[in-house]
Amino acid sequence: MAFVYAVLIASGLLVLPLAVGIYFGNPSTVPMAIALLATGAATVAWWGLRLRGQRNPPRDLLLAGRMALLATVVLGTVALVPEVAEALGIG
Repeated sequence: MAFVYAVLIASGLLVLPLAVGIYFGNPSTVPMAIALLATGAATVAWWGLRLRGQRNPPRDLLLAGRMALLATVVLGTVALVPEVAEALGIG
């Protein structure tokens, strides 16, 4: 199990600089990027706890992860809808 997490983290670290550059390079996507980083931090924290044998996430961590994910979806929708509308010729 630890090997799988190590592979996931390593591949994520390879993509992280590119994602950070894209999301933080455009002012309209910065709030989404911060929420996405919070979601990732909650995920990695939970993986660490699972590797230490914990079976259920702490309530605060679960709530933080879910709220960060919800914020990412809402902020991403708000930031990207105008771009999608423009691409479709609607806007």
